[in-house]
Parts: sequence; C-alpha cells; structure tokens
Amino acid sequence: SLEKFSSMTQDVSVALDSFTRRLAEVEFPNNTVATTRLLSQQQAEYNELKEEILSAARHGEALLDSVRQLTGKGTADRLGNVAAVE
Repeated sequence: SLEKFSSMTQDVSVALDSFTRRLAEVEFPNNTVATTRLLSQQQAEYNELKEEILSAARHGEALLDSVRQLTGKGTADRLGNVAAVE
C-alpha cells in the first residue's frame, strides 16, 4: 500500500509539473471562441489533476490511519507485556 501511495504521488507530481509548464508556455489565440475552448480544456485538466491530488491525499490519510492503528495496538501489547513481567 505504501508503494501504491508513493507511485500515486509521483504520478501526480509529474502531471502537475507538466500542467504548470504548459500553462506558463501557452499562447492565447486571438479570437474568443478559440480562447474559450482553450480555457475549458485547461479547466478540465485542472479538475482532473485536483481529483488525483485529493485521491492521493485520501489514500495517504488511510495509510496514516493504518499505521497509527498498528502503532496503537503494538503499544498496548507492549504495556501488557511489561505489566506481566513486573
């Protein structure tokens, strides 16, 4: 699951870099129809990237919750073992 999260974040990072580079290099057309179309395409790509980022964040939160649960169980087990030894 950690590998999947790492892969997701790397993919999002590459896509975001590409998107921002294209935004910086874009030349707007001289007519409103073409400009509107270009902006719509950029908005659609932005929305897709935003969803990918949110999905990666949700996956990361779930992974963190899993780690916390495992850590919590381990701590309780250790405390029980310490109490038994004492």
